[in-house]
Amino acid sequence: MNPLVFILVIVILAATAVTLLLVLVLINMLANRNMFFTKIPESHIVTVIKGEDLQRIIPNVGGYRMSNEVDLNGRHWLVPRSPDETDKTGQSLLERYLGITHISWLWPVVHIKRTHISMNKIRPRVDGGPEASVQDMIQVGEGDIDALRFMIPRPVLVARVEMPGDNAQVSFVILATAQTVIPAIPIFHFNGKFMPLLDARLVAGMIDFFSTEQVPVNDDGKFDPKGKKRSPVTFALLLNMSKHKDSPLHRHLLGLNASPEFRAKLEEAGKTELVKALDHLIGIPSRTIRGKAKEDTSLGFLPQYGFVLTSVEVIELEPDETTRELAGALRAEELETKRAKAVVAKAQGAADAVRIAANGDADALRAIAAAQARRYSDLLEAQTAQGIDPETAARVLETEQRTGNIRDSNVTTYVEGGSNSSVMVPANPPPTKP
Repeated sequence: MNPLVFILVIVILAATAVTLLLVLVLINMLANRNMFFTKIPESHIVTVIKGEDLQRIIPNVGGYRMSNEVDLNGRHWLVPRSPDETDKTGQSLLERYLGITHISWLWPVVHIKRTHISMNKIRPRVDGGPEASVQDMIQVGEGDIDALRFMIPRPVLVARVEMPGDNAQVSFVILATAQTVIPAIPIFHFNGKFMPLLDARLVAGMIDFFSTEQVPVNDDGKFDPKGKKRSPVTFALLLNMSKHKDSPLHRHLLGLNASPEFRAKLEEAGKTELVKALDHLIGIPSRTIRGKAKEDTSLGFLPQYGFVLTSVEVIELEPDETTRELAGALRAEELETKRAKAVVAKAQGAADAVRIAANGDADALRAIAAAQARRYSDLLEAQTAQGIDPETAARVLETEQRTGNIRDSNVTTYVEGGSNSSVMVPANPPPTKP
């Protein structure tokens, strides 16, 4: 090959490479400013508009894509991908290798919609001091976003809800997690002002639960998911219920996602893809969502706000001043239960002592056992009065009870525990000072 031709080819290739590199740098700069191109954060969705009209919705959510079908209101859903699809399906080279998405060559006429939304956060209760109310736990904020999150955690305050079982009044902070399904509703229809509406629906759902629902209990009246009896919610049942991940309250609120009537309408309209997505997201709806009009099928978090609730967790609750006495009584009841267990354990120890000393005076031994039981009860009450946890106090007394039978032996110290921990209890009382 002629050397001049070879050099010319090298120069052309180098110039092409430099030009391509400069073009990519320029595209990257434009994408950072949402001009012609954009970078969509992972697990976010952007909305592209032209003037006031919605042009398209672009998600960057692993395992999900926009539906081919539209619902009864002409809106596309964010639906799970089929097994034969991947997240790279239909992506351009820029999207696949650089994470850059082309918006339109008509910018700024066609551009990404920027939305102002509420952004509440949870503030640790200690920040407001030990006496701070649950109302101080939510830090209210707001801001502008270019992309809507796929999963949205939302702390919500529910103030002074009355328990129908005992008229106790309780305030809650709940953490609700909502999954975006119809992005056009919160961003385009509500123009970002959807969070207060979502909060209000959650609060209404909780109030409706406590005023209308009964929870399963066992024969002792305590919450039991498998219990055959039903009871209105009381403060005690609420405390126990809040420890269960799949509580009746959780199921009640998730049941507000969509109604069977809404699903039936989609099925009648032949929306096979959307019905399948609905069943995948929330399962087949099992109960009607009450509203002013019984035939209204638009009720529910999904058709109204474009979200489905995936979880609702009670992260803090606070009894009202009128209920604090009841809360104290429940703690006292728990204390009595622990005390009773300790006394029963001591009685069992006394019975063992009677069997060991078979030749002794049975009446005297029973009197000693009764006196010791009273002693343990008084000791447990003294310990808990000093702020010791009832379970810790009970374990100390159980250890004391097990060592009681060696008080008169020559052993000076009794040691319990494995290789990592031990409890040492004096086997004999200290000598009395003169």
